[in-house]
Amino acid sequence: MKHFRWRMAVRKGFALVACVAAGFGVAFAQSAETVQKTTPNLVQKQVDNTVRTKLPGTVHPLVARSVDQGQVNGSTAMQRMVLLLNRSETQQKALETLLGSMQDKSSPNFHKWLTPDDFGKQFGISDADLGAVTGWLKSQGFTVSGVGRGRQWVEFSGNAAQVKLALGTEMHTLRYKGEQHLANVSAVSVPEALAPAVRGVLSLNDFYKKGHLQNLRSVSRNKDGQWTAVPAKQAATGGALQPDLTFDTGSNGEGVIYALAPGDLSTIYNTAPLLKNGTNGSGVKIAIVGRSDIQITDIETYRQIFGLTSQDPLVITNGVDPGDVANDDVESTLDVEAVSALAPNATIEFVQSSSTNTTDGVDLSALYIVDNLLAPIMSTSYGACEAALGTAGNAFYSELWEVRL
Repeated sequence: MKHFRWRMAVRKGFALVACVAAGFGVAFAQSAETVQKTTPNLVQKQVDNTVRTKLPGTVHPLVARSVDQGQVNGSTAMQRMVLLLNRSETQQKALETLLGSMQDKSSPNFHKWLTPDDFGKQFGISDADLGAVTGWLKSQGFTVSGVGRGRQWVEFSGNAAQVKLALGTEMHTLRYKGEQHLANVSAVSVPEALAPAVRGVLSLNDFYKKGHLQNLRSVSRNKDGQWTAVPAKQAATGGALQPDLTFDTGSNGEGVIYALAPGDLSTIYNTAPLLKNGTNGSGVKIAIVGRSDIQITDIETYRQIFGLTSQDPLVITNGVDPGDVANDDVESTLDVEAVSALAPNATIEFVQSSSTNTTDGVDLSALYIVDNLLAPIMSTSYGACEAALGTAGNAFYSELWEVRL
């Protein structure tokens, strides 16, 4: 089983340790001249809710391994669902050709990225199809709150009763490994007439993606100015610190842990010569995906301790403020600190989105960054098995990362 790895390594460390996140150039980094083309209509029939098409890969695999505790109340909120839209075969072939030319150094299209709006004009759904999809959602009682500028998705909200009526699936409460979850228990379906224009719903569950934070430890500096990590038992008892940056955790079986400071990251990724020559991120924007608040004072302390330039990240809240989410706050703090270490003068834009009963905040933050042209580089440290993402989830990320540098 493969896993998405949006980090260059799985973390094993503590509050001041981070593994470097791989940066992706998003598909819509700079504007380019585009040719307006006639977009074919995929919806050719009158929409009839009684004639339906089931969409494959729309039930999370952990549903079958969970204890079903029954259908949720119909009034249960289903917020910020994302309906993924389709494109014609002609558009898809044209897109694949363009993407290839964007990576071909001999092509006049080399690295000439499209804006989201230009992408929508060439490869997005037609006005008629978009009207048919959004009109149907509204007719089912949903609130349509947004349409992607690239015309690849529609965001909508409602409740469990409306999901059952419109998408043909019940939302149930489940118990998995002692944790309570909410998910659809049967395949999503849509009216047959709309099926050619719809790929599916990004997700209808709260089996969220996992971060790579493990083995949280305290880190302290001794009287000689050396840094060391404190094993959990020693931290709890207040035992004396030993100046050893590499240490064995002992009988708990976790093995050797290596603490990483900014200088270590520079050595590992050979950025020290660049930093010495002034290539330090000045004039560059880097967006970081998050689903929890972070404490700016933690970032300020980190930068001060390690002698980095003083520069706070810009925090952008996409929708409802998620608040301080346990573990995710540390995950995101590590993300920001790692970028601060490798590109100390870069402008860091941290996007936080609250997860809902149906949609992971990680997905909402990534979508916001790309759709709003926030930065040419994105860092995210969350991942999931492709099987867990489902058909729509895999399509979502395949297209979101369509052009990689």
